[in-house]
Amino acid sequence: MLLCFTIINAIVCMVLYHMLDVRPRKQITQAVKWMYKEYISNDHQCFTEPNSGIIEVPVKNMKEKYYRNHLMCSVNEQSEWEADIIIEKEIDKLRISYPKYVYPVSGYLQLITVDKWNIKKLKVIIMPHSHMDPGWKSTLQSYFTTYGKNILNNIISMLSKNKSTKFIWSEMVFLSEWWNQASQNKKDDLKRLLHNKQLEITTGGWVMTDEGTAHYTAMLDQLIEGHQWLQQNLGIQPTAGWSVDPFGHSPTMAYLLKHSGINSMVIQRIHYSIKKHLAEQRSLEFFWRQGWASTDSTDIFCHMIPFLSYAIQHSCGPDPYVCCQYDFFKKQCYHGSQKVDVQSVDDNNIDTLGRQLWEQFQKKAELYRTDVILVPHGDDVRYATSLEWHNQLNNLEKLMTYINSRPDFQTEVKFGTLSDYFNEVAMSKTRFPTLSGDFFTYADRGEDYWSGYYTTRPHYKHIIRRVQDLLRSLEILFTYCLADAIRKTNQTVIDSFTDKIGDLSYIRQQVALFQHHDAITGTSTSKVMKDYGKRLHSGYQKGILLLEKILSYLAKDENEPDVDEKISMTFNWTQPHKFIDQKVINLSRPK
Repeated sequence: MLLCFTIINAIVCMVLYHMLDVRPRKQITQAVKWMYKEYISNDHQCFTEPNSGIIEVPVKNMKEKYYRNHLMCSVNEQSEWEADIIIEKEIDKLRISYPKYVYPVSGYLQLITVDKWNIKKLKVIIMPHSHMDPGWKSTLQSYFTTYGKNILNNIISMLSKNKSTKFIWSEMVFLSEWWNQASQNKKDDLKRLLHNKQLEITTGGWVMTDEGTAHYTAMLDQLIEGHQWLQQNLGIQPTAGWSVDPFGHSPTMAYLLKHSGINSMVIQRIHYSIKKHLAEQRSLEFFWRQGWASTDSTDIFCHMIPFLSYAIQHSCGPDPYVCCQYDFFKKQCYHGSQKVDVQSVDDNNIDTLGRQLWEQFQKKAELYRTDVILVPHGDDVRYATSLEWHNQLNNLEKLMTYINSRPDFQTEVKFGTLSDYFNEVAMSKTRFPTLSGDFFTYADRGEDYWSGYYTTRPHYKHIIRRVQDLLRSLEILFTYCLADAIRKTNQTVIDSFTDKIGDLSYIRQQVALFQHHDAITGTSTSKVMKDYGKRLHSGYQKGILLLEKILSYLAKDENEPDVDEKISMTFNWTQPHKFIDQKVINLSRPK
């Protein structure tokens, strides 16, 4: 079977070789030269002399300052562009300690505390949001039907009624599904809210991708899929990134965001000791720089959420037993093991609730270098009902009015989007440190390292790589065949391939969906993983049919126009070790 695989690959290569009239060796040489010029133009440390290969720098004195470049080069002398904070070095300074024998109701402790604080003149951005997983405990379709559709409808309705209220949205897979079902009036309302900057699309990826097990090309593809959808349907380009649920964060994602038009980003799931260490230095905001960079061209401004999660009880300040009192819908609040009542705001309690919320804002500001703080207000599948919108907004507006009316508080509170926050930070003219490195492996308490998902459900991890390979091959061959048909002005073939663009897009979206941080990681329930598998299989089947069509076109001999050739291919989907190796190729010619 392996021989069959080798033969068919050789046939395809020969066909492409003759049709394109190129010499592979020359093409490879040109590619290497192009890569070399790219490194030269960016002044990489590996390539500092023309017409030379990789420059080896021997380490003679280990006491001198050296750093290891992440390119192919050897150890180089320390660059002037080395980041202020290098995570690999900071690890040695960490005090990794977690309190023992303390068992709060949630099971988690807040380790970043603020004991002393001074009154500062603050600007506070309260940012409503709703995190939507396209598959975790329930399937994509179930989440959309139960929550996603209602949340998006409520966003349109409530923001239209309340001009001062704002909201952010991230997952394009849900927005795309909603758009397909929405009336023209709702589509127009969505565009108006985006234009008025009441609603902001953050990141704009098809999903909120995993950053630990996903291949970088798949991370980029799901970003392209989402951005192209936004350009084609809404005519917008996201400028702020929101990645709060992946289990650890990679500088690769920061690099991809930077070069896709994103200039600022938010991250959240970081080892608790690293968060505490950076909080002590007031370095929770920084310019994230690539470890190999020799200029500041890769820098992207990054805000790290300081506390345990992106939920309401961990957003307003360092004391979750206080912040949870401002979730006016869920109303699950504890101080240790004691339940805390969540009260609606009225004239009798507004002074108490307003003051303690203001104190949390002031405490949180001690962790940052500017006098602007971001307070996300949301959680998983929130704002799905009009009742929740009413409870949250009415109570928050009363508190905001109270705090703003107190001159002694010196605090301005308003609703805002992520870009509103980053714009305020930029206006502060504050100097921020640079940082390089990654944030793996994530731990949220004790020695609970989130590393099991690196290998969990390996079959799915194998399958997605194979489908991804198939997709890339299809994109290359499809583009060539369509271009070749256009060159030959063969309208029949052009129409035939154009009709299949939808299939290619469908496969892209299924591959993009599986990059979600609960899909490729294998951290969803069994029924959800099966749903993911069915979607991948559906995309794979469409891909095989499209590949048969492409290879049939490539194998056709122009000198024999009456001969109808058809290539059929059979893959073994159920056995991962035979998925790509075992194929049956049939070339049938009518007699």
